[in-house]
Amino acid sequence: MRAIDAKGAQFKMAEISSVVLLNPEAKIYAFCVRFRETRIQEVLQVGGYALRDGKIVDSSSYDSRCNDKRLRWYDFPELRSMRS
Repeated sequence: MRAIDAKGAQFKMAEISSVVLLNPEAKIYAFCVRFRETRIQEVLQVGGYALRDGKIVDSSSYDSRCNDKRLRWYDFPELRSMRS
């Protein structure tokens, strides 16, 4: 959450995506997180993450990968209950 400037945030809405295979040859997977903070509710924050061998190898805010039609979104209560 620090990477997308959510320090001290309280979350009104939080969702996490399914994991998709992004690059089969390199065995890179991707998933995304999106949320709304209570202090700026109208802004949907989105962070995209790439994984290889179980480790995050890349992350970015408003990542275009988060628009992938293969992603399915799920409630993320662990993030809503967290205080960063």
